This record gives sequence, C-alpha cells and structure tokens, in this order.
Amino acid sequence: RGGRNSPMDAPSPDLQRRIQQLEVMVTSLRRELQSQAGAMEVLRRQCLQDRPSPGVSAEPSGCSHGARGSVATPPELASADGTLVWKLPSFSTLLADAKAGRRTSMYSSVFASHPFGYRLYLRLYPDGDGDGRGTHLSLFMALAKGPYDDLLPWPFLHKVTFYLLDPWRRRPPLRETFAPDPHSTSFQQPRGQRNVASGSPLFAPHGQLQNYLKDNTLYVKAVVDTSGMEV
Repeated sequence: RGGRNSPMDAPSPDLQRRIQQLEVMVTSLRRELQSQAGAMEVLRRQCLQDRPSPGVSAEPSGCSHGARGSVATPPELASADGTLVWKLPSFSTLLADAKAGRRTSMYSSVFASHPFGYRLYLRLYPDGDGDGRGTHLSLFMALAKGPYDDLLPWPFLHKVTFYLLDPWRRRPPLRETFAPDPHSTSFQQPRGQRNVASGSPLFAPHGQLQNYLKDNTLYVKAVVDTSGMEV
C-alpha cells in the first residue's frame, strides 16, 4: 500500500480538462477586465478635458462681462455683448494637473457676440499647447453651434482680443489681438457642437503669471470686435 498512489493523488483526465478550460476562461476574463479598465480611463480623461473649469461652468454667475449695453442675457449664456471675463480659482492646482497630464485644458462658459449673434467659448491650456507647451499659458477661442447661425454671415471675420488682467491693478493687462483666417475651418459655420479652437499658444509666459495672480486666482478676458455686426 505504501508504494501505490491513491486515486486522489492525481485528477482524472476529465477533471484536468475542466481545470484547463477554467484557467483559459480566467485568463480571458482578466484580459477583458484590463481592456475595459483602459477604456474607462480614456473616457475619464476625455470627460475631464470637456468639463468646464471650476467656477466658470454653464452657470451665468461664474462669469461677468463688461457694461457694453444693458441687453438681457439668456440663462444659458455667460454674456451676450461680445465680452467674457473668465475667473479661474485654484490656478496652481489647474497648472499642476495640466503638467501631470490629468487635465491639460478647460473650457469657459459659452458667450455671444450679441443677443442674436455668434456663440463662442474660450479654451485654456494652463501648461501650454503646441509651441507654448511647458512654457506658456495658451488661450484659444472657438465658435459653438448657435440658434441663429443660418442668419449670420460666414466665415466669422471679427477680431478678438485676449487679456490677462491684473487684479492688483498695478500693471497693464497682457493683451493679444488676432484676426480670424477666413480660409480656416475654425471660422466657418459650425456643423458639430463646436469648431476647433484657434488663438494664441504663446499668450502668457509662465514666468509672468505670478504677477497676475491674487488669492491663487487668475482672470482672463476676451473681447470680440462687434463693429458692423447685424441680426
């Protein structure tokens, strides 16, 4: 008896086949879980990219605008006079997240050139984009699909001026004006929800940002030249 193996020492061929089948299933499920986890991470990053910046979401109270006329502002718009002031609190966190790749850009609320005019938004890259990556704050503007687009002239040809405001009021704002390229698809009538943003990849050097921060908050302003606009 001491030299013979018990029937329990080795599994039967049928049991071995079942064990092998289960191992294959476990391996397949593990790969599927890894694939799904990767897809979920991609979706999470896309959601972070598209999410409006804290304090400047679709709520009108998140943005203020200049007094260029006492027009009524629809509730879904931050302003309807071609001017947007974008308040970016906790900017050091936004910059750190951008450098780490967690959230490289953010969108402002939508604003309008005039009450029945173009719908626009800003897109900001705290750690830069393109030529400004890692050295500058990049700022872009783009057209969003609006309810009156079929009545407006296209392409969009109005100059836009960006400002980085000094809340301490000790220095003039950094500013840059750009004229839309009439041949660029960025300034044609939007077919999707919004066009590709265009603007200034070298808007503000990182070395100057500290001069424009107060309570870790940055203020960006955009003004659309509304002269000659109709509708």
